[in-house]
Formats: sequence, structure tokens, C-alpha cells
Amino acid sequence: MFSDDSTNHPAAHSIKRKVEQVLTVFKTIDEDTARFQQATGLHCFPKCNGCCIRPHIEATILEFLPLAYHLYLENQAEEWWNRMKEMTTDPHCGLLKPRITAEKGFCIAYDYRPLVCRLFGYSAVLDKNQRPQLATCEILKKNRTEIFQKAVADIEKGLPVPVMKNYFFHLYSIDMTLTREFYDISTALFRALEEVLFFSSYEKWDPLCLPAKKEGG
Repeated sequence: MFSDDSTNHPAAHSIKRKVEQVLTVFKTIDEDTARFQQATGLHCFPKCNGCCIRPHIEATILEFLPLAYHLYLENQAEEWWNRMKEMTTDPHCGLLKPRITAEKGFCIAYDYRPLVCRLFGYSAVLDKNQRPQLATCEILKKNRTEIFQKAVADIEKGLPVPVMKNYFFHLYSIDMTLTREFYDISTALFRALEEVLFFSSYEKWDPLCLPAKKEGG
């Protein structure tokens, strides 16, 4: 798909640079949420996908650029472009196993999941007075009430908590265009694959050190 005489095209270098920058944001989020989880004891139930199966989970195109690039390197980009094209009218996530196979459970692209999947449950939104309010699911609120309430109280006392909008600002600084709108998961991945496939005609990219795929849960 690449032309050998266009190995230095700046547009394709830009894609690689953005992928690296987004992966850095992902790594920061994972480190920050892990510290918050350790400090509060707040954790999802094993094998719970209560949030994942909800419709209209949204992300930006930029958040799926690393997965799209990874799929390109695995020679699966066009296959997944066609698959996601069929799912763009479906408000549910196209990366859940039950939507791909007959198996139960979980995300097939866990290492490349977008910000909302990394942050929800272990981060805060700011209220009108700029005070952090813990954003987590009803399952945790109802079934781990004491832990949830203690986490809320600790935040009020000054416990550091990841704030969602801060990480979105980081993404916005990487690419304003690709973070301008939010889409359902399948549509966001579809559009990210379009970006990668478009620029793939300009340059033969060298692989990045991307995380190996693993199943989430």
C-alpha cells in the first residue's frame, strides 16, 4: 500500500508522533488511576462489564489512533474498517467480545481503550465551584457503599483524584481537529482507521513499540 519513494512524507510522520503522544497520555492515566485505586480501595468487580454494555459510550477519533495504527501494523486495518463501517449505526461498542464472537465478556482491545473506559469509576468531574466530584457507576455505589463514601470523603479532605477534563486537554493539545467531536465507539474507530489508511499511501512507516493486545475485564 505504501510507495517506496515517499518514505519521508511529513504527514505520515505526524501520525506516528500523535500515536506516541496519545499512548503517553494513556500511560499517565493508568498510573494516576492506579494510585487512586490503591489509596481508596475502590475497584471494579471482577469480570463486570456493566458500563461497557451501555449504548452511546463516546470517544474522539484521536483516542483510537493508536488502535488503528496497531491494526495497520497487523495487516488488519482494512478488515476492521469494513467491520466498523457496518457498526456505525449501532450505538453499542463494537469492541466487546459478544459483538465479535460467541464468547462472553470483555474488551478485545483493552490496551487501546479510550479515555472514558480508563477514567470512569476512578476520576472526578468538577462542579460549578470547581470542586471534584467522584464519577463512578451505580454498581459500585450500591455494592461497595462504604468504600465509595469514604473515597468521596477523602477527596473532600484533599485526596488527589484524577480529573477527567485535564486528560482531555492533553489530547486537545495533540490534535484539535481529531478531538473536536465525540462519536460512538465504533464510529470513532472507523474514522481513526480512515485517517491511518489515508496516510498509509504516503509513507512506509516503521513500527512503533505499541503494547501487545490483551483481553480486559
